[in-house]
Amino acid sequence: MEQTDTSGNPATFIIRPARLEEAAAICAVLRRSITELCVADHQNNPDWLDEWLANKQPEIVAGWIADPENCLLVAVAGERVLAAGCIKRSGAIMLNYVSPDARFRGVSRAMLRALEAVARRNGCREVTLTSTLTAHDFYLAAGYTDRDDALARGDSPLMGKVLEPDDTNRPAAGAAPARTSAANAAPKPPAQSDRRQRLGQALRENLKRRKQQIRGRASQGASQEARDAAAEAAGVAVPERD
Repeated sequence: MEQTDTSGNPATFIIRPARLEEAAAICAVLRRSITELCVADHQNNPDWLDEWLANKQPEIVAGWIADPENCLLVAVAGERVLAAGCIKRSGAIMLNYVSPDARFRGVSRAMLRALEAVARRNGCREVTLTSTLTAHDFYLAAGYTDRDDALARGDSPLMGKVLEPDDTNRPAAGAAPARTSAANAAPKPPAQSDRRQRLGQALRENLKRRKQQIRGRASQGASQEARDAAAEAAGVAVPERD
């Protein structure tokens, strides 16, 4: 699927099925996109970032490519991977990440439409995804709606979109200006900016709770080690623990 850039210049990238030998390059794009473009979500917290990146490994990505239930697409310029997207036969979009080097070129928008086209060919009338805070406005502009109140709790929201049979070549209702990528939404009206600030605050509070949980688990482990050491010093047998 050949694409033109947002200025109407000749095609600068194509979207096609991923190849197994591209797993490492895809993985690198995923990790850079998350680390560099999704700071609003992970707040540069190393524990949360490590958790998010844990399954972004070449061998795991290769498994996603090989899984017949998945369709993993890449946007490439020559042999360079610019973005990756993955959708299941059920219509659930699992991935949609763009390289920081490919921002403002319409790559994310083109990838989203390609994933929706796959869903339509598979007979799906609806697509769903779990959005980041970073990409939430991007998906709203593409016609997706929230399916739960997760954002109000500072969690990643489930979103969905009903696919119309003839909307492949028609701009989504309320679409943002063309120079928009999943990690860089267009400027929003004040009402949306205020909402984004509130959601960001909820996300930071959620992150604070998770950090406290992590510290609590670490403290609990340290306390147990101290109790074991005291028991051994007193000559009491200490059971082995995993």
